[in-house]
Amino acid sequence: MLGTGLSIATPIPALVDNADIYSLDFNGSSHFLNLANVVSDIDTDKGSVTLWFKADADTTSQIWKCNQSTSAANNQLQIYYNASNNKIVFQQKYAGTSAAFTSAEITVGDDSWNFVAMSWTTDAMVSNLNGTTHASQAQEGDPFNPGKCTAAKNAAADNLYFDGHINEIAMFDVALTGAQMIAIYNSGLPFDLTVNNGDYTQSRDLIGYWRFEAGTGTTVADRSNNGNTATISHSGLYTTDTP
Repeated sequence: MLGTGLSIATPIPALVDNADIYSLDFNGSSHFLNLANVVSDIDTDKGSVTLWFKADADTTSQIWKCNQSTSAANNQLQIYYNASNNKIVFQQKYAGTSAAFTSAEITVGDDSWNFVAMSWTTDAMVSNLNGTTHASQAQEGDPFNPGKCTAAKNAAADNLYFDGHINEIAMFDVALTGAQMIAIYNSGLPFDLTVNNGDYTQSRDLIGYWRFEAGTGTTVADRSNNGNTATISHSGLYTTDTP
């Protein structure tokens, strides 16, 4: 099934808090963010991820991916940019059977930030690009045990490196609805997801939340209080360019 037309919620400026927040600037050849510590908390029966990105190069690249350690190509959850049509692909794949949605086109290199969200259950996948939500029926298959999780590169191999910025990565152990994704998008104004906001009431369901507040170093604190520290592959990736 395919659903569109959910309205974008009116933002609540009082909750917008991006002071002293940074993003990471990835070079498209070797930089990435390792999210391995959150793997044990991921439920492939149900869950969600949200993040902001800005693509600087028109090359097919991985934005976020979690996969099984073995048979990774057949057992994965991923969001990636497809340069052949300038679209974002959201995919849920269990035991080789796939549910996927391809977004509307985005413009690369125009200095624009984009919001993406994806939720999954054993019955359906929901995706969101910049406040527009789509739903697709999932293919049947046994959910897998995740073994690897990364942002800005293929978790299963050293390729598909992302050239651009990523900010505000959040992962949940519940499947967000379209309305909840729209609330997080907040008309393009990120806010602290440890605080509920309108239709967003899932702050307690965070399993990992990385805001890149340090501005230096190669470790990123987990604001969800689950201790799932992320590791940056190289130093010097912080930038003040944020949504």
